[in-house]
Amino acid sequence: MTIREKLLMKLAQDPKFEGSDDTEKSLVAELKAEMATAEESAPTAEKAEVKAAAADLVKSIKELLDASKAQSETKDAPVDRTPVQAGELDLSETGIKAMKKEVRLAEYAKALINKDFTTVKALAEGTDGQGGYLVPDDFRAELIEHLGRSASFRAMATVIPMESKLFEAPSLTADVAVYWGSENTAISTTSADFGNFQLTPFRLNAIIYASRELFADSAISIMEILQRRFRIKVGQQENKVFLAGSGSGQPTGLNSATLRSLSAGSALNPDHLTQAYYLLPEDYREQATWLINSRAMVALENAKDSNGAYLYPSLREEVKSLKGRPVFVNDNQPSATIIFGDISWYWIGDRQQVTMEATTEGGNTWEKHQVGLKLIERVDGKTALTTAFVKITSTGIS
Repeated sequence: MTIREKLLMKLAQDPKFEGSDDTEKSLVAELKAEMATAEESAPTAEKAEVKAAAADLVKSIKELLDASKAQSETKDAPVDRTPVQAGELDLSETGIKAMKKEVRLAEYAKALINKDFTTVKALAEGTDGQGGYLVPDDFRAELIEHLGRSASFRAMATVIPMESKLFEAPSLTADVAVYWGSENTAISTTSADFGNFQLTPFRLNAIIYASRELFADSAISIMEILQRRFRIKVGQQENKVFLAGSGSGQPTGLNSATLRSLSAGSALNPDHLTQAYYLLPEDYREQATWLINSRAMVALENAKDSNGAYLYPSLREEVKSLKGRPVFVNDNQPSATIIFGDISWYWIGDRQQVTMEATTEGGNTWEKHQVGLKLIERVDGKTALTTAFVKITSTGIS
Protein backbone atom coordinates (compact mmCIF):
# COMPACT_ATOMS: atom_id res chain seq x y z
CA MET A 1 0.00 0.00 0.00
CA THR A 2 1.53 3.32 -1.04
CA ILE A 3 1.71 6.30 1.27
CA ARG A 4 -1.01 7.97 -0.83
CA GLU A 5 -3.31 5.00 -0.25
CA LYS A 6 -2.54 5.02 3.48
CA LEU A 7 -3.41 8.69 3.64
CA LEU A 8 -6.60 8.04 1.67
CA MET A 9 -7.63 5.43 4.25
CA LYS A 10 -6.94 7.89 7.07
CA LEU A 11 -9.02 10.52 5.30
CA ALA A 12 -11.82 8.02 4.86
CA GLN A 13 -11.80 7.39 8.62
CA ASP A 14 -11.31 11.05 9.56
CA PRO A 15 -12.14 13.67 6.91
CA LYS A 16 -10.51 16.32 9.15
CA PHE A 17 -7.12 14.56 9.07
CA GLU A 18 -4.40 16.95 7.88
CA GLY A 19 -1.18 14.91 8.20
CA SER A 20 1.41 14.50 10.95
CA ASP A 21 4.40 16.16 9.24
CA ASP A 22 5.16 18.57 6.39
CA THR A 23 5.35 15.82 3.77
CA GLU A 24 2.04 14.25 4.78
CA LYS A 25 0.34 17.64 5.05
CA SER A 26 1.36 18.48 1.48
CA LEU A 27 0.12 15.12 0.16
CA VAL A 28 -3.12 15.33 2.15
CA ALA A 29 -3.85 18.74 0.67
CA GLU A 30 -3.33 17.33 -2.85
CA LEU A 31 -5.51 14.30 -2.10
CA LYS A 32 -8.33 16.44 -0.72
CA ALA A 33 -8.26 18.53 -3.89
CA GLU A 34 -8.29 15.39 -6.06
CA MET A 35 -11.09 13.86 -3.99
CA ALA A 36 -13.16 17.00 -4.29
CA THR A 37 -12.76 16.93 -8.08
CA ALA A 38 -13.52 13.20 -8.25
CA GLU A 39 -16.54 13.63 -5.99
CA GLU A 40 -18.05 16.08 -8.43
CA SER A 41 -17.47 13.92 -11.52
CA ALA A 42 -17.84 10.33 -10.24
CA PRO A 43 -21.17 8.56 -10.86
CA THR A 44 -23.27 7.99 -7.75
CA ALA A 45 -23.24 4.19 -8.20
CA GLU A 46 -19.44 4.08 -8.36
CA LYS A 47 -19.05 6.15 -5.18
CA ALA A 48 -21.52 3.93 -3.38
CA GLU A 49 -19.63 0.77 -4.43
CA VAL A 50 -16.29 1.94 -3.02
CA LYS A 51 -17.87 3.26 0.19
CA ALA A 52 -19.73 -0.01 0.69
CA ALA A 53 -16.54 -2.06 0.26
CA ALA A 54 -14.66 0.11 2.75
CA ALA A 55 -17.51 -0.02 5.25
CA ASP A 56 -17.72 -3.80 4.88
CA LEU A 57 -13.99 -4.17 5.57
CA VAL A 58 -14.13 -1.95 8.64
CA LYS A 59 -17.13 -3.96 9.90
CA SER A 60 -15.26 -7.26 9.41
CA ILE A 61 -12.18 -6.00 11.25
CA LYS A 62 -14.31 -4.71 14.12
CA GLU A 63 -16.17 -8.03 14.39
CA LEU A 64 -12.89 -9.95 14.44
CA LEU A 65 -11.43 -7.72 17.15
CA ASP A 66 -14.62 -7.99 19.24
CA ALA A 67 -14.61 -11.78 18.87
CA SER A 68 -10.91 -12.00 19.81
CA LYS A 69 -11.51 -9.81 22.84
CA ALA A 70 -14.45 -11.95 23.96
CA GLN A 71 -12.40 -15.10 23.48
CA SER A 72 -9.54 -13.66 25.52
CA GLU A 73 -11.86 -12.67 28.34
CA THR A 74 -13.80 -15.94 28.53
CA LYS A 75 -10.98 -18.30 27.45
CA ASP A 76 -13.59 -20.39 25.64
CA ALA A 77 -13.07 -22.50 22.55
CA PRO A 78 -11.80 -20.73 19.38
CA VAL A 79 -14.26 -18.26 17.93
CA ASP A 80 -16.36 -19.72 15.13
CA ARG A 81 -15.94 -17.49 12.12
CA THR A 82 -18.23 -18.16 9.19
CA PRO A 83 -16.32 -17.60 5.94
CA VAL A 84 -17.71 -15.27 3.34
CA GLN A 85 -19.41 -17.42 0.75
CA ALA A 86 -17.64 -17.29 -2.60
CA GLY A 87 -21.00 -16.96 -4.31
CA GLU A 88 -21.48 -13.47 -2.90
CA LEU A 89 -18.79 -12.18 -5.27
CA ASP A 90 -18.24 -12.65 -8.96
CA LEU A 91 -14.91 -14.47 -8.74
CA SER A 92 -14.64 -15.22 -12.43
CA GLU A 93 -11.66 -13.77 -14.29
CA THR A 94 -13.95 -11.23 -15.93
CA GLY A 95 -15.61 -10.34 -12.62
CA ILE A 96 -12.30 -9.86 -10.82
CA LYS A 97 -10.89 -7.71 -13.63
CA ALA A 98 -14.01 -5.57 -13.48
CA MET A 99 -13.54 -4.92 -9.75
CA LYS A 100 -12.17 -1.57 -8.79
CA LYS A 101 -8.85 -1.77 -6.94
CA GLU A 102 -10.32 -0.45 -3.71
CA VAL A 103 -13.10 -3.07 -3.77
CA ARG A 104 -10.68 -5.87 -4.58
CA LEU A 105 -8.30 -4.93 -1.77
CA ALA A 106 -11.19 -4.64 0.68
CA GLU A 107 -12.54 -8.07 -0.31
CA TYR A 108 -9.06 -9.62 -0.20
CA ALA A 109 -8.46 -8.29 3.33
CA LYS A 110 -11.93 -9.38 4.45
CA ALA A 111 -11.35 -12.89 3.06
CA LEU A 112 -8.04 -13.16 4.93
CA ILE A 113 -9.72 -12.09 8.17
CA ASN A 114 -12.53 -14.62 7.71
CA LYS A 115 -10.18 -17.39 6.56
CA ASP A 116 -12.13 -17.66 3.30
CA PHE A 117 -9.30 -19.20 1.30
CA THR A 118 -11.44 -19.76 -1.79
CA THR A 119 -11.81 -16.00 -2.17
CA VAL A 120 -8.19 -15.40 -1.15
CA LYS A 121 -7.00 -17.72 -3.91
CA ALA A 122 -9.28 -16.14 -6.49
CA LEU A 123 -8.21 -12.58 -5.66
CA ALA A 124 -4.49 -13.41 -5.34
CA GLU A 125 -1.99 -12.68 -8.10
CA GLY A 126 -1.16 -16.35 -8.55
CA THR A 127 -0.05 -19.53 -6.77
CA ASP A 128 3.36 -21.09 -6.21
CA GLY A 129 4.28 -24.76 -6.61
CA GLN A 130 3.56 -25.50 -2.95
CA GLY A 131 0.06 -24.04 -3.07
CA GLY A 132 0.96 -20.70 -1.46
CA TYR A 133 -0.77 -17.57 -2.69
CA LEU A 134 0.85 -14.34 -3.82
CA VAL A 135 -0.94 -11.35 -2.38
CA PRO A 136 -1.93 -8.48 -4.67
CA ASP A 137 0.94 -6.10 -5.46
CA ASP A 138 -0.69 -3.38 -3.35
CA PHE A 139 -0.33 -5.59 -0.25
CA ARG A 140 3.22 -6.67 -0.95
CA ALA A 141 4.82 -3.59 0.61
CA GLU A 142 7.47 -4.49 3.15
CA LEU A 143 11.04 -3.68 4.01
CA ILE A 144 13.89 -6.17 4.32
CA GLU A 145 15.73 -4.89 7.37
CA HIS A 146 17.85 -5.97 10.27
CA LEU A 147 15.59 -5.64 13.29
CA GLY A 148 18.39 -4.87 15.71
CA ARG A 149 16.30 -5.37 18.82
CA SER A 150 18.06 -5.88 22.13
CA ALA A 151 17.32 -5.46 25.80
CA SER A 152 17.82 -1.99 27.20
CA PHE A 153 20.53 -1.16 29.73
CA ARG A 154 18.75 2.18 30.24
CA ALA A 155 15.70 0.34 31.61
CA MET A 156 17.76 -0.98 34.55
CA ALA A 157 19.74 2.21 35.27
CA THR A 158 18.61 5.33 37.14
CA VAL A 159 17.51 8.02 34.67
CA ILE A 160 17.73 11.62 35.84
CA PRO A 161 16.04 14.42 33.86
CA MET A 162 18.53 17.30 33.67
CA GLU A 163 17.20 20.86 33.89
CA SER A 164 20.52 22.39 32.84
CA LYS A 165 23.71 21.32 31.08
CA LEU A 166 25.29 20.22 34.38
CA PHE A 167 23.98 17.83 37.01
CA GLU A 168 26.09 17.83 40.17
CA ALA A 169 25.67 15.72 43.30
CA PRO A 170 27.91 14.98 46.28
CA SER A 171 29.15 11.40 46.55
CA LEU A 172 30.29 9.65 49.70
CA THR A 173 33.84 8.36 49.22
CA ALA A 174 34.58 7.45 52.84
CA ASP A 175 31.80 6.52 55.25
CA VAL A 176 31.26 7.40 58.90
CA ALA A 177 31.96 4.89 61.67
CA VAL A 178 30.40 4.24 65.08
CA TYR A 179 32.14 2.93 68.21
CA TRP A 180 31.29 1.32 71.53
CA GLY A 181 32.30 3.22 74.64
CA SER A 182 32.18 2.86 78.38
CA GLU A 183 31.19 5.24 81.17
CA ASN A 184 33.39 8.30 81.69
CA THR A 185 35.52 7.67 78.57
CA ALA A 186 35.96 9.99 75.62
CA ILE A 187 33.76 9.37 72.62
CA SER A 188 35.71 8.37 69.52
CA THR A 189 35.47 10.74 66.60
CA THR A 190 34.66 9.82 63.03
CA SER A 191 34.68 11.57 59.66
CA ALA A 192 33.16 11.30 56.21
CA ASP A 193 34.76 12.21 52.89
CA PHE A 194 32.64 13.54 50.07
CA GLY A 195 33.50 13.65 46.41
CA ASN A 196 31.78 15.36 43.51
CA PHE A 197 29.64 13.46 40.98
CA GLN A 198 28.84 15.28 37.73
CA LEU A 199 26.85 14.52 34.60
CA THR A 200 27.41 16.70 31.52
CA PRO A 201 25.43 15.82 28.38
CA PHE A 202 26.99 14.67 25.14
CA ARG A 203 25.13 14.98 21.84
CA LEU A 204 24.16 11.98 19.73
CA ASN A 205 22.97 13.18 16.32
CA ALA A 206 22.36 12.38 12.67
CA ILE A 207 20.85 13.96 9.55
CA ILE A 208 19.54 12.07 6.53
CA TYR A 209 18.17 13.41 3.24
CA ALA A 210 15.86 11.61 0.82
CA SER A 211 13.95 12.71 -2.27
CA ARG A 212 10.35 13.75 -1.86
CA GLU A 213 9.52 11.35 -4.70
CA LEU A 214 10.70 8.48 -2.49
CA PHE A 215 8.38 9.61 0.31
CA ALA A 216 5.46 10.13 -2.07
CA ASP A 217 5.81 7.05 -4.30
CA SER A 218 7.05 4.36 -1.93
CA ALA A 219 4.71 1.49 -1.12
CA ILE A 220 5.66 1.87 2.54
CA SER A 221 5.92 4.87 4.85
CA ILE A 222 9.55 5.92 4.52
CA MET A 223 9.19 8.41 7.37
CA GLU A 224 7.98 5.70 9.76
CA ILE A 225 10.82 3.38 8.72
CA LEU A 226 13.51 6.02 9.17
CA GLN A 227 12.12 6.97 12.57
CA ARG A 228 12.05 3.32 13.62
CA ARG A 229 15.61 2.73 12.35
CA PHE A 230 16.87 5.79 14.23
CA ARG A 231 15.18 4.62 17.44
CA ILE A 232 16.82 1.19 17.09
CA LYS A 233 20.25 2.72 16.42
CA VAL A 234 19.93 5.08 19.39
CA GLY A 235 19.14 2.10 21.64
CA GLN A 236 22.14 0.20 20.30
CA GLN A 237 24.46 3.18 20.79
CA GLU A 238 23.19 3.74 24.33
CA ASN A 239 23.83 0.09 25.25
CA LYS A 240 27.32 0.43 23.78
CA VAL A 241 28.40 3.60 25.58
CA PHE A 242 26.67 2.86 28.90
CA LEU A 243 28.69 -0.37 29.04
CA ALA A 244 31.91 0.52 27.22
CA GLY A 245 31.94 4.30 26.64
CA SER A 246 35.32 6.01 27.01
CA GLY A 247 34.02 9.26 28.55
CA SER A 248 35.72 11.25 25.79
CA GLY A 249 32.99 12.83 23.66
CA GLN A 250 30.54 10.23 24.97
CA PRO A 251 29.25 8.86 28.30
CA THR A 252 31.58 6.91 30.60
CA GLY A 253 30.67 3.23 30.48
CA LEU A 254 30.35 0.96 33.50
CA ASN A 255 33.41 -0.99 32.36
CA SER A 256 35.50 2.20 32.47
CA ALA A 257 34.84 2.64 36.19
CA THR A 258 37.29 1.34 38.78
CA LEU A 259 35.38 -1.57 40.30
CA ARG A 260 36.26 -4.14 42.94
CA SER A 261 37.53 -7.13 40.97
CA LEU A 262 38.83 -10.68 41.09
CA SER A 263 40.76 -12.57 38.43
CA ALA A 264 39.62 -15.91 37.04
CA GLY A 265 43.18 -16.62 35.87
CA SER A 266 42.00 -17.32 32.30
CA ALA A 267 40.03 -20.34 33.56
CA LEU A 268 36.56 -19.30 34.76
CA ASN A 269 34.89 -21.86 37.03
CA PRO A 270 31.96 -21.96 39.48
CA ASP A 271 34.16 -20.85 42.38
CA HIS A 272 34.82 -17.50 40.70
CA LEU A 273 31.10 -16.84 40.28
CA THR A 274 30.47 -17.70 43.94
CA GLN A 275 33.33 -15.43 44.99
CA ALA A 276 31.94 -12.55 42.95
CA TYR A 277 28.48 -13.06 44.39
CA TYR A 278 29.69 -12.81 47.99
CA LEU A 279 32.33 -10.17 47.24
CA LEU A 280 29.47 -7.83 46.41
CA PRO A 281 28.19 -6.27 49.68
CA GLU A 282 24.93 -7.89 50.74
CA ASP A 283 23.10 -4.53 50.57
CA TYR A 284 23.28 -4.76 46.77
CA ARG A 285 22.91 -8.50 46.07
CA GLU A 286 19.10 -8.62 46.10
CA GLN A 287 18.94 -6.01 43.30
CA ALA A 288 22.01 -7.17 41.37
CA THR A 289 22.22 -8.35 37.75
CA TRP A 290 24.92 -10.30 35.90
CA LEU A 291 26.30 -8.56 32.77
CA ILE A 292 27.65 -11.19 30.39
CA ASN A 293 28.79 -11.32 26.75
CA SER A 294 27.12 -13.83 24.36
CA ARG A 295 30.33 -15.83 23.94
CA ALA A 296 30.73 -16.07 27.70
CA MET A 297 27.09 -17.18 27.94
CA VAL A 298 27.71 -20.00 25.45
CA ALA A 299 30.65 -21.22 27.54
CA LEU A 300 28.65 -21.02 30.79
CA GLU A 301 25.48 -22.61 29.40
CA ASN A 302 27.41 -25.52 27.89
CA ALA A 303 29.68 -26.12 30.90
CA LYS A 304 29.22 -29.66 32.31
CA ASP A 305 30.59 -31.64 35.21
CA SER A 306 32.37 -35.00 34.93
CA ASN A 307 29.02 -36.80 34.77
CA GLY A 308 27.76 -34.71 31.85
CA ALA A 309 25.31 -32.64 33.91
CA TYR A 310 25.08 -28.93 33.19
CA LEU A 311 26.83 -26.83 35.83
CA TYR A 312 24.39 -23.92 35.43
CA PRO A 313 20.96 -25.36 34.50
CA SER A 314 19.26 -22.05 35.36
CA LEU A 315 21.12 -20.43 32.44
CA ARG A 316 19.41 -22.82 30.05
CA GLU A 317 15.90 -21.82 31.10
CA GLU A 318 13.71 -19.34 29.23
CA VAL A 319 14.29 -16.70 31.91
CA LYS A 320 18.01 -17.01 32.55
CA SER A 321 19.41 -16.55 36.04
CA LEU A 322 22.61 -17.25 37.92
CA LYS A 323 22.60 -17.83 41.68
CA GLY A 324 19.03 -16.55 41.68
CA ARG A 325 19.83 -13.22 39.99
CA PRO A 326 18.88 -12.22 36.41
CA VAL A 327 21.32 -12.19 33.52
CA PHE A 328 21.65 -9.32 31.02
CA VAL A 329 23.35 -10.53 27.84
CA ASN A 330 24.93 -7.86 25.65
CA ASP A 331 27.93 -8.08 23.35
CA ASN A 332 29.18 -4.63 24.34
CA GLN A 333 30.25 -6.31 27.57
CA PRO A 334 33.75 -7.76 26.91
CA SER A 335 33.78 -11.56 26.88
CA ALA A 336 36.90 -11.54 29.07
CA THR A 337 34.98 -9.91 31.93
CA ILE A 338 31.71 -10.42 33.82
CA ILE A 339 30.12 -7.74 36.00
CA PHE A 340 27.75 -8.42 38.88
CA GLY A 341 26.01 -5.51 40.55
CA ASP A 342 23.06 -3.22 41.10
CA ILE A 343 22.68 -1.39 37.79
CA SER A 344 20.44 1.25 39.36
CA TRP A 345 23.72 2.77 40.61
CA TYR A 346 24.62 3.61 37.04
CA TRP A 347 23.07 7.03 36.48
CA ILE A 348 21.92 8.39 33.13
CA GLY A 349 21.37 12.13 32.73
CA ASP A 350 18.77 13.08 30.11
CA ARG A 351 19.24 16.70 29.08
CA GLN A 352 17.32 16.23 25.84
CA GLN A 353 15.53 13.00 25.00
CA VAL A 354 15.52 11.77 21.41
CA THR A 355 13.83 14.30 19.14
CA MET A 356 13.34 14.13 15.38
CA GLU A 357 12.63 17.03 13.07
CA ALA A 358 11.69 16.98 9.39
CA THR A 359 12.11 19.80 6.89
CA THR A 360 11.49 20.46 3.21
CA GLU A 361 13.02 23.93 3.35
CA GLY A 362 16.17 23.76 5.51
CA GLY A 363 19.60 23.27 3.96
CA ASN A 364 19.27 22.49 0.26
CA THR A 365 16.08 20.45 0.64
CA TRP A 366 13.90 22.97 -1.21
CA GLU A 367 16.37 23.29 -4.07
CA LYS A 368 16.82 19.51 -4.42
CA HIS A 369 13.17 18.64 -3.69
CA GLN A 370 14.18 16.57 -0.68
CA VAL A 371 13.02 15.81 2.83
CA GLY A 372 15.58 16.17 5.62
CA LEU A 373 15.25 14.24 8.87
CA LYS A 374 17.37 15.24 11.88
CA LEU A 375 17.84 13.32 15.12
CA ILE A 376 19.22 14.80 18.35
CA GLU A 377 19.78 13.32 21.82
CA ARG A 378 21.78 14.86 24.67
CA VAL A 379 22.71 12.41 27.38
CA ASP A 380 25.44 11.39 29.80
CA GLY A 381 26.03 8.32 31.93
CA LYS A 382 28.40 7.40 34.77
CA THR A 383 28.76 4.90 37.60
CA ALA A 384 27.47 6.72 40.67
CA LEU A 385 28.54 4.14 43.27
CA THR A 386 31.38 1.76 42.42
CA THR A 387 30.89 -0.33 45.57
CA ALA A 388 27.59 -1.58 44.08
CA PHE A 389 29.52 -3.65 41.50
CA VAL A 390 32.06 -6.47 41.27
CA LYS A 391 33.98 -7.45 38.13
CA ILE A 392 35.42 -10.85 37.24
CA THR A 393 38.43 -10.37 34.94
CA SER A 394 40.51 -12.76 32.81
CA THR A 395 37.71 -15.26 32.23
CA GLY A 396 39.72 -16.95 29.47
CA ILE A 397 36.75 -16.59 27.12
CA SER A 398 37.43 -14.77 23.86
